[in-house]
Amino acid sequence: MSNDINPKKTINVLLVYLLQLQHLAIQSIEKKHHDFLVKNNVQKKKPSCPPNAFILYHQAKQLAIVATSINISNNKVSKRVSDMWHKESLKVKIKFQLLADIAKLEHMQKYSEYKYQPRCPHEKKRRTKRNCHLSINEISS
Repeated sequence: MSNDINPKKTINVLLVYLLQLQHLAIQSIEKKHHDFLVKNNVQKKKPSCPPNAFILYHQAKQLAIVATSINISNNKVSKRVSDMWHKESLKVKIKFQLLADIAKLEHMQKYSEYKYQPRCPHEKKRRTKRNCHLSINEISS
C-alpha cells in the first residue's frame, strides 16, 4: 500500500469544505439578522431620493478636500464645495446634471414604486447643538 497523497485532490477537498463552512456562516448571520429585525420590529428602510447634480458634485469633490486638509470639519468642507460649485463653469454643471439624470433613471428602475413624500413640518428633525445642556423649558423659566 502506497502513502501517495494527491495535492490537487487535497486542495479541492479543502476548498469544498471551506465553501460549505462559508455557506453555513452566511446562513447563520442571515438568520440572526432576520431574528433581530423581527424581535425589534424593524421595518425596511424606504429608499432615499436620487441624488441631484450638486450632491454628485459634492461627493466627487469632498474626498479631494478631505485628503488635502487634515482635521477639517464637515461644515467647512460643505462651505468649500458650495463655493466651488458657484464658481464652476456651465459645462461642468451640465455634466453633473447629466449624471444626476442618469442616477434618477437608475433609481426609477430600481425602485419603480418610489414616490417622493416630503415630511410634514412636525415630523422634521430639528438640528440642535450637541454641547447644549439647557432644554427649551429651562431657558423659558
